[in-house]
Amino acid sequence: MKKAIVITLTLSILLLLCACSADQKQNPSVLKPDNEQTQLAVPDPVGEGTKKEDTAGYAEERFVSANFDYVFTDLNDVFAGADLVIRGVCLGDRETVLSSGGLPLTTAEFEVVEVVKGSYEGETIGISYYGGTVSMFDYMNAMGEEERAKAGYDFTEEEAKNIGVTYMNEENGVSFIEGTDYLVCLGANDDGTYMVLAEGYGVSAVEDGQVMNRATGEKIPLGELGN
Repeated sequence: MKKAIVITLTLSILLLLCACSADQKQNPSVLKPDNEQTQLAVPDPVGEGTKKEDTAGYAEERFVSANFDYVFTDLNDVFAGADLVIRGVCLGDRETVLSSGGLPLTTAEFEVVEVVKGSYEGETIGISYYGGTVSMFDYMNAMGEEERAKAGYDFTEEEAKNIGVTYMNEENGVSFIEGTDYLVCLGANDDGTYMVLAEGYGVSAVEDGQVMNRATGEKIPLGELGN
């Protein structure tokens, strides 16, 4: 039976409505709560990544969470600050990597049904979000020796490769269901990749032509979003 041990981390991540900055490339550590980074850009990945079907093979599972602070949480405001907003059907996850900020980062594949805001020509799009599972081996390797010592991680390589580290945010996390129609507000990176804005606040399943504003609990007709 897998052990569920929650590792609670404190991050202050500001949703800044601006372009990707050089400060976001400095590889901040999750163990330093005074670090700040925006969630507009996809953090630099660390390691080769783990495919979704590979995450079930860990003998032990640990959970990592983070506290995020956002400038905007209302869906209308997130929509207004997004570089790209698409309506699309989730085709499933491609892979999960460890971000430069120390959190599991998953890229999901979407079929583009409609470009609601911005410009995008492709029929499918990769959308990154905080979530998924990486190995403790990759998680430890992203830390410095001092940070590993503070965390008490003294696993052997074999032990670390058999422990999964999963990002968990039960309140505001993103959890895409394959085959479901979503509206997703995205921030664009300089390299052409995209990431969900404000985690779950920037995502809503589309039902009967309406989306849910998670900040208020109200349903908004798609045609009225952003007005």
